[in-house]
Amino acid sequence: MKNIVKNNYIASFDEATGGLKLFADPLDADGMNWVEGARTFGEIYRGTLQSCVVRNLPANAENGGEEALEMQSVYATKHLKITVTRTAGSTYKERYVFENATADDVFFSRGAAGIYITLNDSYEAASVCMKRHCTAHIWCGGETSYINAVKMGEYPRSLALILTEGAIDSYGVERDLSQISNDRGDFILYLPPFHLKKGESTAIAFEMRFYPYGNDSFKALLSKKNVPVVEAENYTLIQGENIEFTVNRPDAKVRLLSFAAAQNFGGGTQGAPGGTRGAQTENAAINPATNALKNTGKSEPLRTETKNGRTYVTYVPEATGEYVFAVEAAGKRAKAEFFVQIPLDRLIENRVKFIIEKQQFSSAGDPLDGAYMIYDNQDKCLVYDELFPDYNASRERLVMGLLVAKYLQYRPDDRAARESLMRYYGFVRREFFDEESGAVYNAAGKNPKAKRLYNAPWMSVFMMEMYKATGDKAFLERMVRLLRVYYSVGGENFYPNGLSLFETVTVLRQAGMTAEAAEIQAYYKTHVENIVKNGTNYPEHEVRYEQTIVTPAVMMLAQYYMLTGDKKLVEECRRHVRVLERFNGDQPSHYLNEISMRHWDGYWFGKCMIYGDTLPHSASVHTSDAFLHYARISGDETYRKRAVRGARNVLSLFRADGSASTSYLYPLTCNGTRCEFYDYFANEQDGYLYFLIKFFGVLGGNEAL
Repeated sequence: MKNIVKNNYIASFDEATGGLKLFADPLDADGMNWVEGARTFGEIYRGTLQSCVVRNLPANAENGGEEALEMQSVYATKHLKITVTRTAGSTYKERYVFENATADDVFFSRGAAGIYITLNDSYEAASVCMKRHCTAHIWCGGETSYINAVKMGEYPRSLALILTEGAIDSYGVERDLSQISNDRGDFILYLPPFHLKKGESTAIAFEMRFYPYGNDSFKALLSKKNVPVVEAENYTLIQGENIEFTVNRPDAKVRLLSFAAAQNFGGGTQGAPGGTRGAQTENAAINPATNALKNTGKSEPLRTETKNGRTYVTYVPEATGEYVFAVEAAGKRAKAEFFVQIPLDRLIENRVKFIIEKQQFSSAGDPLDGAYMIYDNQDKCLVYDELFPDYNASRERLVMGLLVAKYLQYRPDDRAARESLMRYYGFVRREFFDEESGAVYNAAGKNPKAKRLYNAPWMSVFMMEMYKATGDKAFLERMVRLLRVYYSVGGENFYPNGLSLFETVTVLRQAGMTAEAAEIQAYYKTHVENIVKNGTNYPEHEVRYEQTIVTPAVMMLAQYYMLTGDKKLVEECRRHVRVLERFNGDQPSHYLNEISMRHWDGYWFGKCMIYGDTLPHSASVHTSDAFLHYARISGDETYRKRAVRGARNVLSLFRADGSASTSYLYPLTCNGTRCEFYDYFANEQDGYLYFLIKFFGVLGGNEAL
């Protein structure tokens, strides 16, 4: 079928199924198809096509005064008849009616009924991604569900999908596993649990449109559609802080939808695979007469205030864990998800103690003696597999050593931590770091065939932190030898998150190693010049293109500016920040707000080895660090606030007893496997706490900023 060209969109359909095959922006010179996928946009999950009819509709008010094309398709499942109506008028609309096709009552649980939403969220070379791929930020907020899809590169418009009828409970992903980490997959929007008697039906509908790029523009669009918009400064709070948020309506009614105490991983609503996020029950409600919260018979104050056309909400949480609020306004219901964590100094102290007591291997004479290893929170045991590199005791596991070394700089009297760190360093130098040559290896045993450019930058920072923790200049000498090796094998063309340009040069100068500082800064100069030359044409690494290929560009440019004061680097840094922020969501949830999109780490670092969106994931902190550094050199405090908000929202990966998870598997399903759980492995998440101390003021940090 030929393209339907409207003022605000271009569309075409699969003539056999009625499904949407093309949806493009008429202003886009690159002609990106936003709905590309393995499936067809609008297919019914587990449904079989029965018929498809095409109709031309005359101009009328419903069509915005324009002639329209209507595609009506009928699907069947074992229990349902699903009628899908797609209308291409002045606005693009789709409506799905799910009707009981049996003579009996039918009941559907979460994930039993849904529709395929294919969006062009996949990864090729960065130069291609910038123009022809998008990142889809999904919010399954019941009646106020939406998708905000933004191009990966700078582009003035984005695609909004806004629910106009019914409710969406959650989403799933189906992905081509042959693409490994380079395809996010096709999405399935799932209806909430529902019950239909004979002849009864339920429906969902949505509109799609292009709008001016930006979170504020998107919220304005939601407001025009009478969608309650929840906003908060922070979605993760520290014990003693209040939960505070606003609603874009003066008449909003708010109630506590559910509360889940923070449990150990492997148990409770947040810990177990197939958890219950999204299936909350209304176990608490505000008494309109007293403006107080009733929960299990106990009255708790919940303050609300109306001013400037908005509703302001304040709630005082009494325990750590997740708090989900329901908001009703303009005849629609929304929700907001918050998390409360214990004080951060105590959290880090407990985490370091946990690493020392439960994640350090001890066996005299064993090659792994002293190693910090993966911990399985489900089976309460250490994990090691040299044949699967992300389960070894090297690579990203080094961040546990980084955390302990940084912790000791603020808690120097912790003898157990110091003894543990030195035992760990014994393992490092014996098994995967050559002190004399500066070579960094990929695994225990110093196998010369197993090297990886990601590893050396992190080791350089570890050497620096060992110097700060011990005062032994030998560690700085080792750092210098390491960096010489790194730059001799092409490190200047790599985009590493571990390098700390400003700190390493500054520390060398302070230690009186001025010649070495000048040498290392010269390496950094070449590295930064390559970043400037490449612009947004980022090189491929282990994943063709992703968030942590962009963050090094921001960090290295910002830190080199801090060394040189070269003002041209500020604007260059901003170029990369504008690209980086497109990975981040703005949904009213501690899982998603200012959390960078990642969708493969659950496979490589988790116990369950599931491909799917990991939200949150500890690597999100690299974006927060990038925002923080950009705020430092530009003076734009907006990014400082965003940095703090995003950094806080990773805290749910840690529990009060010091246990931790590598990531949260956010979708309801990933290739049919039930998710919504914190993975059982504690693996590489402690780099997050290292940066939290270093740049976010925990334990008295806030270094170099």
